[in-house]
Order: sequence, then C-alpha cells, then structure tokens
Amino acid sequence: MNRSGSTLGGLIHRLRRRNGWTLRQMSDEVGIPLSTLAKVEADKLSLTYDKLQQLSSRLGMTMAEFLALGLLAGTLAAVGAASIGYLVATRIFNLDYVPGVALWLGGLLAGAAVVGISGTLAVRSVVDHSPAATLRGA
Repeated sequence: MNRSGSTLGGLIHRLRRRNGWTLRQMSDEVGIPLSTLAKVEADKLSLTYDKLQQLSSRLGMTMAEFLALGLLAGTLAAVGAASIGYLVATRIFNLDYVPGVALWLGGLLAGAAVVGISGTLAVRSVVDHSPAATLRGA
C-alpha cells in the first residue's frame, strides 16, 4: 500500500488523515461506500471520474485542485527519481550527472495519468451495473 500520496490511494489516505477521519467517517462524509474507499486506499481499486468529482466536491475541493494534487505527486516522484539518479551517478559510480527533461516530463505526466486513467478504467464495472448487482458481485 502506497502511503506517500503518489497514487490515488495514498492521496485518499493523506486527505483522510489530515481530517482526522476513520474510513467509516470519510465514507459517511463523501458518500462513497466504506468497502470502496478501503480498496481505493489500498490501491486495489480506483474511482471513476464521477466518483472523483463526488469525492472532491464533498471535501470542498474542485476537481482541478484534486488533479493538481496528482500533478504534485508526479512532481515529487520526479524530484525523488532525479535525486536518487544524481546520488547514484555521482557518489557510487563517480559519473557526471546530466538531468534529463524526459524524467521531469515523465514524472508530471505519470502523476496525472495515474490519477486520471486508473480512476476511469479500474471501476468501470461498478458504473455499468446497478448498486445491488455490484454488491452481489455480478
């Protein structure tokens, strides 16, 4: 389980902890079932665009703010990767370090893509079925 915030589950976890909520309290607050939130936080499930909008609006955030957090997570991932690359190149292999633009662009795009694409694709069956069918496991 990724608690760093670089995945949707990590981001949900950090938002929940910041507000001092249990999973049940967050579920009640945002109107998303407890089992769904638990799976999302464990990075075993993602949310559709509609559910992301519901989550962000119930938390008093706009969708743009929520996606900006994904971009921030991507930026932090790129900074971490660049820092590790620098340390490995200069300290371990005694090489000159030349930072690449691809790493930074890739980190930003990956952060946005993880939040957007996984939310759209991962729970498509939940959107396509009625709540009763989803609960029965259809």
